Amino acid sequence: MIVDNASLTNKGTLGIIGLEDYQWRLITVVKQLGLNVYLYLDHHDPQLEQWADQTIVDNYRVKESLQKFGQQCDAVIYTNPLLDAVILKYLTQFTTVPQGYGALEIVQDRIVERALLDQLNVNMPPYDTVVNLDEVYQSIDAIGYPAVLKSIQRGRGESILRLNRQTDIARADAFIQAGSYILESWIDHSAEYALTVAYDGEHFIYYPIVQESYNEQRRLVMAQVVEEVDPALESEVERVSREIITTLGYQGTLTLKFYTTESGNLYVDEIVPGLSISNVALQAAVSVMPEEQLVRMAVGMVAHEVDLLQEVVMVPIYEEQQATINQAVLEQANWQVEYLPAPLSRVQGFVWLTGDELSNLKQQLADLNLTTKPTDD
Repeated sequence: MIVDNASLTNKGTLGIIGLEDYQWRLITVVKQLGLNVYLYLDHHDPQLEQWADQTIVDNYRVKESLQKFGQQCDAVIYTNPLLDAVILKYLTQFTTVPQGYGALEIVQDRIVERALLDQLNVNMPPYDTVVNLDEVYQSIDAIGYPAVLKSIQRGRGESILRLNRQTDIARADAFIQAGSYILESWIDHSAEYALTVAYDGEHFIYYPIVQESYNEQRRLVMAQVVEEVDPALESEVERVSREIITTLGYQGTLTLKFYTTESGNLYVDEIVPGLSISNVALQAAVSVMPEEQLVRMAVGMVAHEVDLLQEVVMVPIYEEQQATINQAVLEQANWQVEYLPAPLSRVQGFVWLTGDELSNLKQQLADLNLTTKPTDD
């Protein structure tokens, strides 16, 4: 569903709903392409509101506000994959939503998403559905340890809870809220990756693969943009991404998160339509960012091919690391730092290290103990 070019030239208005704090650059991208920005936020953010041409601040489910927003936009894009598909479906009565809403309906329900992946013959860990602590105790014998507990509906409460031993199950009592959950086997893996793809309805454009590191609480610790990966792995994940996007009927940017085992088996962990925090690692590494591709495809402009400019290591900045990083930026010519205008999470900003050798970049971080994985309090 591509918007006619004529409708979004000469200061047309592009609406953005669900913008995250780390996605603020998207506003700049839209303005650089000669368009007005109309934001719909569910909380006040003075900096974002100042940058946008117009802003609505209201609950995402208020129909009067959604109608007003949709009627004043030539097209609307979403950036947050946790935005309820019902909201986007309602907006289609008043404006064009180039990404559609079907992808959200599938990826926000882990059971439906698993059915899609099973249809595409993608590896998935064994799992069972549970609704209370008793069922966790009953299912763990078949699933085994370690295991992971996840809400079936993405975005509900905490993301995951890892169970390494029987004594951990007691922690699940506070974790489980109303609703159904998935208890799945934890597959030991050698590396985690993210592949971002841009699709305009005809052409697939692939970004360099990003390798990611997480702590025990699944908070991102480091991401590195790599120039060379196993050709067989690259070919397989690109095939899977093509089939997923085609089956979803999705147009825009999408990130596929996956991991590989020591034996080389590939498992898809998450499908992220819109923008992902994995995209942040690509800044300073590629010729055109996913944000620009998303806007260009939404308004009917030609998408750009992507060139890798240099290898990059990106580290999220946590509050306890700020002093160390600020000093390092003064001393290291290859460090770039950016603090978020109004951070809403523990991540205060990001630092990028650029250079020719990934090993050298990672050593710089290790020398300052910045690769020590922060833990939750």
